Amino acid sequence: MSIQTLFKDFRFDKAIKSFSFKWLAIWSLIMGAYAFGFRSFGITYLSNAPVTVIYFLLSAWLGYRYFGLSKRISSIKNLRRQMLFAFLSTVLFYLSTIVMANTIPMGEANRAFVIKSDFLFPLLRLEVTLSKLAEIIFQQTYILALILFLKNKINDKKGTIIVFTSIFFILHLPLFFIFQEFSLIFTIPSLFAGIVFSFLILTFDYGIFYSFVFHKAFYLLLAVVLRLYPF
Repeated sequence: MSIQTLFKDFRFDKAIKSFSFKWLAIWSLIMGAYAFGFRSFGITYLSNAPVTVIYFLLSAWLGYRYFGLSKRISSIKNLRRQMLFAFLSTVLFYLSTIVMANTIPMGEANRAFVIKSDFLFPLLRLEVTLSKLAEIIFQQTYILALILFLKNKINDKKGTIIVFTSIFFILHLPLFFIFQEFSLIFTIPSLFAGIVFSFLILTFDYGIFYSFVFHKAFYLLLAVVLRLYPF
């Protein structure tokens, strides 16, 4: 399937357009409500973290139900085993943050930059780790929902990857209003991440698990960079 044909089909396929716009709208609404609403009440990844965790987990459940994910994942191979491995990788993720917090120093300039940017995960505190894990669960739920929908409608792996990556990149553009120039750390990699997430899920029997691991690894790597970078 050529790219020209692919986007022509996307332009005229009402089901794909409708699902994609709803997906973008709901994700943006959830993140926007948190960024501009919850934070105004002092709810962040660090302060009142339980509220953040519950919010993102409920948002994941909403997406699971609204986008009919229970039906779409019924045919996925090794689903229960993947969920078990994803849980075990979550435990490893948490333990990794403890080790990193105690072995990778964070200067005052780095700490000030992280707090000012409002991207608190590099602090590697328990509260921000749990909040970030809940956010990743929310994001991966929506990512899986869109990829499986596009896979069923487009019926072409390359085409699904291209369309998903394009939508995923568009989704990250509004981050500029939250993080300003710092948003480039998320916006530019989103092109690469969109390809990787969709490729893993569409190609491998344990693709959902690999996608979770890749997502967590990105944040761990980013935390290392922001703790060590000489500001």
